[in-house]
Amino acid sequence: MERRVFQAKDGWLRVKFVLTVEDGRVRDVEYTAARCKTLRGLAESLKEALLGVEEGRIGEVVRRTLEAADLPENRENRRRLLLKAFGLSDG
Repeated sequence: MERRVFQAKDGWLRVKFVLTVEDGRVRDVEYTAARCKTLRGLAESLKEALLGVEEGRIGEVVRRTLEAADLPENRENRRRLLLKAFGLSDG
């Protein structure tokens, strides 16, 4: 069993995911998302989407889940922060 940590911050926004990987699949997802209801909602969606996913598909699932999220233009930085946390964007 391996624990993988993904995190990022942007000003006052902060997010951290801890994924437990066992036998090549995500078995558990814990997250903290500070100070923003939109960020917490996106993080919860990612948690649900990542459970049971093969380790090599984490990035694909994160991208797909965040692309499907309907966000107002003034909340797009939340999506970028999550992509950054998973190493899928420079921020």
